[in-house]
Amino acid sequence: MIRNIYKFQCILRIMETKEAKMDTNELLLRLSKLQKDMNYIKEHIEDIILTEDDLETIKEAKKDLKEGKTRRL
Repeated sequence: MIRNIYKFQCILRIMETKEAKMDTNELLLRLSKLQKDMNYIKEHIEDIILTEDDLETIKEAKKDLKEGKTRRL
């Protein structure tokens, strides 16, 4: 999401400087691409968020690895 905000800020800077005469269609196309990126992130955000249970499981797995109860895959 931060990346998309950065992209949007870059687009605004470009518009303010050398591409001040950018046509409306180009702007709408870029905004549409940003929206698609944001929608993708929204759909997959659950995939990258670790819950407390996930973190506890990771801690237990590291402990088991150190104790020799398991091995790396």
